[in-house]
This record gives sequence, C-alpha cells and structure tokens, in this order.
Amino acid sequence: MAACLNETNWFVTIQTALKDLTAEQASAHGIGAPNNIAGIVNHIVYWNERYLNHYRGIKNPKMEIENEQTFNTSNPVLSEKDWSEIVARLYRVLGEFYEEVKNADEEKLQSSSFGGTDDSWYSVFANSSIHIAYHIGQIVTLRKEQGSWNPDLGVK
Repeated sequence: MAACLNETNWFVTIQTALKDLTAEQASAHGIGAPNNIAGIVNHIVYWNERYLNHYRGIKNPKMEIENEQTFNTSNPVLSEKDWSEIVARLYRVLGEFYEEVKNADEEKLQSSSFGGTDDSWYSVFANSSIHIAYHIGQIVTLRKEQGSWNPDLGVK
C-alpha cells in the first residue's frame, strides 16, 4: 500500500503519477480511452473508501451505481478547486487505509473480510494494492499520450 501511495519502489506512486497535473489535463480523455485521469482517481477513491469503511465496521450506503459509473466525476471539465478536492480525498482515504493496515493486529488481518467468504483482509489489501498499481499505470500512460508526463519522475 505504501508503494502505491508514497514510497517509490518498482513503479511510481500515485502521488508521483499525479504530480503537477492540472484540472484540464485530468479532465482530458486519451486516444480511445473511455476514462480520463479524474475519473480513474474518482474510481480509486470510491472503492477504497468503501473498503476502508467496511474494515472499520462502518456500514456503507447501498451501492446504487454500476462499477463503470464510479469513473464519472460531477463535471466533464473540472475546475482546479474540484480537482484539488478529489486529489485531497484520494490522499486522505489511501493514507487512512495505510495507517489502518500498518497498525492492524495479525488476527484482524487474517479474519474474513466479508462474512461467509474465505477472503482475509490480507487478500483484500493485496488486491486493492494491485488494483491501484494498475490504475497508476493507466494514469502515466494517459499523461504520456497528452505530453504532460515528466520522464524525470520515472517511467521514461
């Protein structure tokens, strides 16, 4: 989880992938890409917020949208303020999730994440990290396509 958030390792972090990205760039769609960077970030926030709530024992509202709709933002072209708020929410959710995992006891991590399944919280956290890493790759690819990626940040 730290590798996805802020500890550069085998791939760039989400913080690096979003560094110096403007609202206009985040709102732009790539060639043949169904989602823009803002939508990808919105999707990551949506799912990780739900998992974090569930981990903390907080009941999530009933999911009334399909997964594809989690990529949507409220505005097709975001203002800088809207974009800053989305990014701040992303960092808050991922940071809080990271702290929960770091401070978790072994029993909790090995327990069933969703009653009646064999998936432990270890499995959920591992899959969540893989999911975020996948989307980091999409973000970097979209930034390369639009010419907003600084290769000095990694991933030449």
